[in-house]
Amino acid sequence: MTSSDTDPFTGISDPLITHDLDEARTYIDQVYASHRLEAHTHRQLDFRHQYSKSGRLTIGHLTYGADVSLDIAPTEKSYHVCLPLQGRCVVEDGTERAQIGDGHAAILPPMRSLTVRWTPTSIQHVLKVPQEALEMQLARLINQPIDSSPTFALDVNLGTGAAQALQASVAFLWRELSRVDGLSTISLAREHLEQSILTQLLFAVEHQYSELVRADVRQPRPSRIRKVLDYIDAYPERDLSTPYLAEVAGVTERALQAGFRKLVGVSPSTYVRDVRLERVHAELLMGPECGTVTEIASRWGFYHLSRFAGQYKRRFGVLPSETMARGR
Repeated sequence: MTSSDTDPFTGISDPLITHDLDEARTYIDQVYASHRLEAHTHRQLDFRHQYSKSGRLTIGHLTYGADVSLDIAPTEKSYHVCLPLQGRCVVEDGTERAQIGDGHAAILPPMRSLTVRWTPTSIQHVLKVPQEALEMQLARLINQPIDSSPTFALDVNLGTGAAQALQASVAFLWRELSRVDGLSTISLAREHLEQSILTQLLFAVEHQYSELVRADVRQPRPSRIRKVLDYIDAYPERDLSTPYLAEVAGVTERALQAGFRKLVGVSPSTYVRDVRLERVHAELLMGPECGTVTEIASRWGFYHLSRFAGQYKRRFGVLPSETMARGR
């Protein structure tokens, strides 16, 4: 019930606040990409940044507090998604130009020289998405290998429902990572939300695979769904993410979701949760010999005890502590 050992999750960094141009440049070099940083007024730099990094993405909260420009070198194989929180910026590469702010965001592609001009009031969430991670998520969505990386325009219109959902999910992830007892303490939930953000990005922004991503989902054969049900029932203690279960079934994530809704009436994640609640219930009935309520719940992936207690009571009509008391 723990995160993969290959997921280098760092948690939220300590904030860096500096008025020194070279210190800010060195810091952004290390977190995002190599670049040249230049100030354009005598106003003092008021650089502020925090970030969190995992194997799927880096999410940061960034402001320079001054008129500065960043000339970004085409060095890293990562996409950078700039989502405005306040103010405006401009990004251009000589052929394209995009504004960050006033209902627009930007996607900075890998291996391309770009200039980003920040204003003093601009504040952004910046996502760094490794090219490999996005390609893997895309291949899962369309259930076939891809022959080239997705290509996006610089400008992202935040007026669509899909783009607004993406922006809301990023904001939610940041809030949760910033809380002491938030998603940073629940590795599986954090990883699922990160995967969801990659999926939303591929739905919200046009690219050469958009038609395949948005194509009508074919219902998988019932035998494939039953195979997944049997797998969940046999191994509920494993990391049963929706992408992994789609691999078990040999279908796309969207097809798996559709098949579960039709055959089972709930999503794959809800079914996994219900099976684990049944296992918790069985252990609680055995009494304290299996551990405390907290230990048993945590063993089955329920780390937020108040939420767990609510889910348990809705399913069994009593609190977990009442079940354990009966088992004594």
